[in-house]
Amino acid sequence: MTSSSPRWSTLSVRPLLPCLLLLIPVCLLSAFYVDRPLALWLKEAAHGPILQIFKIITQFGLAEWWLGGSVLLCFYAWRKLRVCEDERVWRLWRSRFQGSALVLASSLASGLVVLVLKVGFGRARPTELFSSGLYGLFPPGLHREFQSFPSGHSQSAFAALVAVGIAVPRLQIPCWAAAVLIAFSRVVTTVHYLSDTMMGAFIGTAGAILVARWLGRRLGR
Repeated sequence: MTSSSPRWSTLSVRPLLPCLLLLIPVCLLSAFYVDRPLALWLKEAAHGPILQIFKIITQFGLAEWWLGGSVLLCFYAWRKLRVCEDERVWRLWRSRFQGSALVLASSLASGLVVLVLKVGFGRARPTELFSSGLYGLFPPGLHREFQSFPSGHSQSAFAALVAVGIAVPRLQIPCWAAAVLIAFSRVVTTVHYLSDTMMGAFIGTAGAILVARWLGRRLGR
């Protein structure tokens, strides 16, 4: 995570509200007309090696990977900063420390929002549709089977990877591509509905941008 990154404190948040206002009706339309038939179709159509590949990809959306990795990198970079005497190397490790802190804070902040929404909406997962025909909202969602909306894996992947892209601009395109693939894997593996992943992706992205602005003002970045 290099020090050549643009200033975090100047990241624009203006597009977030219009995107949210557009996303809400899109998610509603998806919930009424797309989510259920798509999930039922994928349940029958997604088999074999392709499904197995997506089951591997989807594991990279686990919050534990990003939280644990960012904590370890934060600690390692902090240790390096304490003993480093070379100015150029010190700046490099400071940048890595700040970047890993951004990933950690973005994941935690947006993850908390997703957790609250999951419980509040109580949306039944596709597995409940397949097993008992349940589809819709059954709040409060106190059990995993009724915590489909928004997708936590999608939020986690977008929060962490968008944060990495902010810290290391040259990685933005591969980071976005990887985040989209992870979110898509949640639909293909029929763990989430399409609208779940769209909202999870937005929350993760918004979280990374807002946290980057907040941290940037405090870190002078």
